Amino acid sequence: MKKIIVAFESEMNYRRIMNLLELEGIPVRKGCRSGAEVIRSINNIEGDIVVCGYKLTDMTAVNLANDLDRSAMMIVIADSDQLDYVQQEDVVKLHAPISRSDLLATVTMLLRIDKTAMRPERIHRSDEQEQLIRKAKELLMIKNHMTEAQAHRFIQKMSMDTGSKLIETVRTILEIY
Repeated sequence: MKKIIVAFESEMNYRRIMNLLELEGIPVRKGCRSGAEVIRSINNIEGDIVVCGYKLTDMTAVNLANDLDRSAMMIVIADSDQLDYVQQEDVVKLHAPISRSDLLATVTMLLRIDKTAMRPERIHRSDEQEQLIRKAKELLMIKNHMTEAQAHRFIQKMSMDTGSKLIETVRTILEIY
């Protein structure tokens, strides 16, 4: 099972997010206030998902994403101005204040994405599959404020990282949202 690390500058914020996830049955391995603590935790417990705010006590989410170098998936929760600085295509961006349902849907999607890795699929995409891909990109663009290129790259990267077919990754995204 994937491990989740929650990191916010404010202890109150990371505890609030941890409690919300845990109340929904999503176990959180660690709460952190600094990027250095996140990096140490990733190395020690092999965390797979980092849910964080834009600013930590020692660095920003942008710095953390660069330091992690894709060793974990990241969800950044911040206001629009701060999210504009997050340019990494593989980082999921959620606007603050975050709704409970959006946070849970996004975390659940990242947790479930590799469960579809071995499902069979046709080699060529049908019109229906192309429509599903467009719908998933539109959802990511709306929910995570991505450009179309970022949404497409995110879907591709999740598919490659999990070894699942692109259409299965798309179906997982559509199930969650």
